Amino acid sequence: KTLNHPFLLNLERIEIVDGQLMIVSEMADMSLKEKYSICRQSGQAGIPRDELIEYLGEAAEALDYLQEICSFQHLDVKPENILLVGRHVKVADFGLLKDLNDLTSPIAGGMTPKYAAPEVFDGQPSRQSDQYSLALVYYELATGEFPFHGHNPAALASQHLHCEPRLDRLAAAERFAVRKALSKDPSRRFDSCSELVTRLRCRAAASVFTGDAEISSCP
Repeated sequence: KTLNHPFLLNLERIEIVDGQLMIVSEMADMSLKEKYSICRQSGQAGIPRDELIEYLGEAAEALDYLQEICSFQHLDVKPENILLVGRHVKVADFGLLKDLNDLTSPIAGGMTPKYAAPEVFDGQPSRQSDQYSLALVYYELATGEFPFHGHNPAALASQHLHCEPRLDRLAAAERFAVRKALSKDPSRRFDSCSELVTRLRCRAAASVFTGDAEISSCP
């Protein structure tokens, strides 16, 4: 409740009512999942790339803030938990928030297997776990497809742990960025969520595809 960032949904108050925990947050207009559905109904593959990247850039700032300030990982990054408030997004639902300085306590139940990083299934989240989930959100909301095709939690868990994602609906430069963020080994991902989004913004540049040039060389 004490964390303060423009792209984190504000918690207005926390109360106990009739023995039930009540968390009251600020109102949002819709989630990115609802925005995606509106785009699909209008005949688009998903949310237009440039618009989506701006949304995910703001979400990335919030996720990096949690990591840098508190060593927190959200661990439930998905379209339903990225909410539109006006023309901006805010990350919401902190029920699985995990302090990486305390890996002795188990991860709470309620994890969404579809978007979970491989190491989360092993109970060892890393500082790059939310980045993995954010890359999945990008692919799904931009293309209308999902990189893994398991039809139940067990199948999805196995694919996250052992199978390579199908990224054929992305251009080469996008594919490089998303594939890197979806590395099974967290140490092979980008240093931050914001770096992933920066690479996606520069998706037309050859340097993004090769990974050899500095990000600043992107147009």
